[in-house]
Amino acid sequence: MKDFHTLEDFNFKDKTVLLRVDINCPLDKGTLEIIIDSRLRRVVPTIRELIGKQAKLVILAHQSRKGKWDFTSLEQHSQRLSKHLNSPVKYVDDV
Repeated sequence: MKDFHTLEDFNFKDKTVLLRVDINCPLDKGTLEIIIDSRLRRVVPTIRELIGKQAKLVILAHQSRKGKWDFTSLEQHSQRLSKHLNSPVKYVDDV
């Protein structure tokens, strides 16, 4: 018996899946542009697997905390993720 579940244990077809990811990226202090996107690249295999299992995917994340210099929207994160996935990622400004 397994001690934990994996993605193989579930049927995701036509199910909405909320995926919470840590994609805080180092930003340039002057432009707030992403400098290194390794955290974005690390979540790509999981996203691809869920999409391959026909899940309707909602990705939840944030960049830093309000009031800190590196707090910014995730719009550029979604653009980078789209590039890495070769698939559109819709950015939603506020929920």
